[in-house]
This record gives sequence, structure tokens and C-alpha cells, in this order.
Amino acid sequence: MMNTGDGSARRLSDFLTGEELHLLELYTFVYGPLGVEFQVVVGLPAPAPSVVGIALSRADSDFTDEELKLLDALRPHLGRAYRTAQLLTERRRALESIADVLEQEGRALHVVGTPLSGGAAALVEAYFGQAPAGELPSALAVWVELKRQESVAGWTRSLAQPLVSSRDGRSLTVRFVPGGSGPALLWFAEHYPERDAVALERLGLSPRDAEVLWRIARGASVAEIAQELRVSVQAVDGRLQRVYVKLGVSTRGAAIALAYDALMLGTPGGGP
Repeated sequence: MMNTGDGSARRLSDFLTGEELHLLELYTFVYGPLGVEFQVVVGLPAPAPSVVGIALSRADSDFTDEELKLLDALRPHLGRAYRTAQLLTERRRALESIADVLEQEGRALHVVGTPLSGGAAALVEAYFGQAPAGELPSALAVWVELKRQESVAGWTRSLAQPLVSSRDGRSLTVRFVPGGSGPALLWFAEHYPERDAVALERLGLSPRDAEVLWRIARGASVAEIAQELRVSVQAVDGRLQRVYVKLGVSTRGAAIALAYDALMLGTPGGGP
């Protein structure tokens, strides 16, 4: 097959008699102990220098011409199946590499409905506590089901609101990403306010401006920000208006969009 490129089905008996086969070391050490007396091989398309084939073996009777014709008819389908398996393996490896990078930056993706694992499992346990292996903690599972219902109902505004859990000066933002015709996703992003907000200062904001915009971008309300910063709601509202002027925007949505861009291009671990 390597020389001719012909991968059609061929029997071992097309090249060797039974007596000749029995004289080979291959038979003595491999085929004989395995009970292989007859074999057929069909080749699959593969880029050089790889050679890919499927071998079928028997102990009692040789393969017929009709069986060879059947294998030749199946060969294109087997080739497509092999290529599909290759592509899936390549994609899995690529996704594993992406997952490793995300985990190093305190971020992770999880496909809803599949067992929780890897970086997503570590983040969930750190912020929501332990749960049975592979499962979401009850509080997070209830929130996911609520978001799923909002997705079905088309409530886009409430659907966009993330779940935020804080501990030891850090926070974890969980976002529900509807799957459309496919499975839904959970996007986890761990944040360190002092570090992440620095990226927003590049927009021409003061450190306090950047901190307030960062909290808005991660889904906090004005009242929540006022409580966290121990200032009045009016003070937060006033600062937001000044932030809008500095950014040249007039709405919270436009300001958040600019924040997203700055955070995604900023320090590792950024991204609301």
C-alpha cells in the first residue's frame, strides 16, 4: 500500500501460502500464539508517511471474494470515520490547551449538563463549597436552572446578570451563556479588584473611577457598589456620570462595552 497507494482489501493468502506463513518469525511469535491463520487488511487514506489500515483475522477459514468486495465498499465510509476521529482528537487537544491557559488566569468554561471538572470544578469548590463529584453545588444549580428558564422565556436583560460570589478580597463571576441549538455554557472568571481595575485606568480614568466602572462591568448595582465602598448612592451615581463624560459615552451599556474591551486586552485574569 505504501508503494502503490492502493488500499483495497487484500488477504494474507494473496501473498503467502499457509506453509510459507508458518515459517515466518511473525507467525512464531505473534500470529501463532494469537491463533491467527487468515487475515485481510483494508487501507484508509492518510497523509504520508502515515499508513493506516484495518486488519481482520480468523483461525478457521479464509476471507471470501464477497467479503473483500464488502470491505472495499465500506472503505470510503471507514476513511471518513477515521478523519472525523482525527479532527475530534485535535479539537479535544486544542480545547485542553485552552482550558489550561484559562485555568492559569483564573477563568474556566463548563458545558451545562456535563460533569464538572478541571479548573471549573476548582473555582466552584473555592467559592461555593464542596458538592458530590462532578455536580454543581445546590445554590449554583438553582441559579443555573433559573437562567435556563429565563433563556427559554427570552428575558435577555435578567439573563445577562451574572452570579457573583466573594471571599478573601477576591470574587468569582459566573455567567450563563445560552446554547441556542447546542448546550449552554457557564463562564467563570475570578477577579482581584485592585489588579483588574488597573486595566480600566488606561481609558483615562482615575483609580477610583476605574474601580467603580469595574464593579459595574461585573454586574454590581449602584446600591451594591455604594455599600462595598461605604459611600452614598448619590456619590456613586455622580462618579458614574463623570466616568461617562471621560469615556465619551452616555449610557451604562456603552461604558460597560468599553470596559469589556479594556479588560480583555488588559492584565491576565481580566474580563468581567
